[in-house]
Amino acid sequence: KRWIFLVILGCCIAALLAFYITETNPSQKIIAGVQGRYFIPVLGCIVFFLQGGHRKNEYTDSSIVMLASMVNVMALMGICSEVWSR
Repeated sequence: KRWIFLVILGCCIAALLAFYITETNPSQKIIAGVQGRYFIPVLGCIVFFLQGGHRKNEYTDSSIVMLASMVNVMALMGICSEVWSR
């Protein structure tokens, strides 16, 4: 479980650091340009992090993986449609 938490933390820090370096002036107190959509891919990892030790069967695990994958695909489709419609 620790490595999942470290992956989530690393992804969030990487997103924030990228916008801090590219979009933010050093005098600003808030990192400019960060939006919630940049953290959507992390949702799949959060599902695994929050999953308790109460695994019932393999069907339950595969359902969680499928749900997380569908959420990521839907989010990416929405982002792509916004970018390509400009």
